[in-house]
This record gives sequence, C-alpha cells and structure tokens, in this order.
Amino acid sequence: MLDLQTALYFVTAVFAFLSAVLGILAVNTLFKDKLRELFSDGKFFIFFFLIGKSEPHMDDQD
Repeated sequence: MLDLQTALYFVTAVFAFLSAVLGILAVNTLFKDKLRELFSDGKFFIFFFLIGKSEPHMDDQD
C-alpha cells in the first residue's frame, strides 16, 4: 500500500508532466506560424539562445 508521501509525490510528478505537455501544445497552437518562421533560421536560433543566457539575473547584482 502506498503511503501519503509517495502518493503525493506521484500526483505532483503527473501534474508536472501534464503541465509541460499542455504548455508545449498551447504555445504550438497559439504561435504555430511564427514559431516555424522563427526557428527556421539556425543562426537566429543560436543568437536568440545566447541572448537569453546572457541576461543578468536579479541575484547576480550587488
């Protein structure tokens, strides 16, 4: 028999998985043509990825 902690962990994992899948489907449905256009150019995709990684975070500032 499952104890409460194991059951809650399982439910949390299932909801996290469903949230990720539904989020990807929602973004794909809402921005289908724009996403295809945006990620068709490999150079722009790499630039976009690097810019996203180089933004300073709030905890990095003194």
